[in-house]
Amino acid sequence: MRCQNGGKNILILTPCFSPNVGGVETHLDDLCDYLDANSFKVYVLTYQPLTNRTTGPPHEKRGEVEIYRFRWPGFNLFHLLENHKILLFLYITPYLLLRSFLFMLKNRKRIDIIHSHGLNAAFIGYILKKIFKDKKLITSTHSIYNFSPRSFFARLLQKVFAAHNLILAQSQDSKKELETIGVNPSKIQIFVHWVNLKRFQPLNQNAARQKLNWPLHKFTVIFIGRLIYLKGADLIIKLAKRLQKINFFIVGDEGPLLPQIKNAKKKLKNFNFVCNIPYNQLSWYYNAADIFCYPARYHEDMSRAINEALACGTPIIVTNRGAKPYTLNKNFAFIVKTKEKALADKINLAYKNPLLLQQMAQKGLKHVNKLSDASARLILKAYQNLYHNIS
Repeated sequence: MRCQNGGKNILILTPCFSPNVGGVETHLDDLCDYLDANSFKVYVLTYQPLTNRTTGPPHEKRGEVEIYRFRWPGFNLFHLLENHKILLFLYITPYLLLRSFLFMLKNRKRIDIIHSHGLNAAFIGYILKKIFKDKKLITSTHSIYNFSPRSFFARLLQKVFAAHNLILAQSQDSKKELETIGVNPSKIQIFVHWVNLKRFQPLNQNAARQKLNWPLHKFTVIFIGRLIYLKGADLIIKLAKRLQKINFFIVGDEGPLLPQIKNAKKKLKNFNFVCNIPYNQLSWYYNAADIFCYPARYHEDMSRAINEALACGTPIIVTNRGAKPYTLNKNFAFIVKTKEKALADKINLAYKNPLLLQQMAQKGLKHVNKLSDASARLILKAYQNLYHNIS
């Protein structure tokens, strides 16, 4: 049974979806909104939030988007298993596979394309395609996975991706990594997360600070992200201890560093923390800050928060190890080593040079405006090309 809008029916498989908080979750919200606006019928199969205590409706409708959220043990378990690939696979994959299989048994005639997000979902999509052979299969990767080309995991992924019609890689580095394990380069396209420029845009800084009850005239550095060691949230505490004249603010969800951050909030007068801020309120926080600091310790694709900050006219400090700056340049970003002193030096430079920050903000806005929804159009075109081949 095809919907009245022409039969464009997508099944999205993802372990993480809003109200879970993260870049992938936000990307999927934006993608679903974009597809809904372009006459697609979308079904999302996912878990209830795995990294925070919030919950969403088990079944939710947003226009032509239907979301099914399944209960599963969450909170800190995801973070504990994140560095253990096999255990994480066993934690995430089997139950979502079962629920996806049951959904497809009932709704196979409604689905034309399966779009998986992340490697665990890619495996689920692969199994579903083996069973329901007429479906087209796409996977979007959202990370650099750092797997060994000769490992069992890499060999399994090569087989999984061989059955795909298309793989969407988030960067040139991600594409090269997939090619290294034997994925056909002709199946890979590069996309980046776009930013909703209606939601994230420059606002009056004093108005933002008044709304958030921040000091009007104190230089403020902000970090927005997951409270984990790899994201470098603990470095913000060290910077606050070192730079007493500067205000530091962390906006995050629950994670392993939460007790340490709460303790720092009690002891440091220039250190602040808020938890579980609604996504539609984040623009006020970016705008209230003078600079956004993202001191990640691991090699990854572009952090979505970086582009959100730039869209709000907030210059950034990033590390050359995290969020590899393949689309960034020194016109609007300070790019430093993952060292406390290097970060502190750049923050001091920004603090003493307000004119430089203004110039960086303007150039950052021009950069992020180019991203717009170009990747959304790329994904839509990919769907349309696959529909052309559906008999």
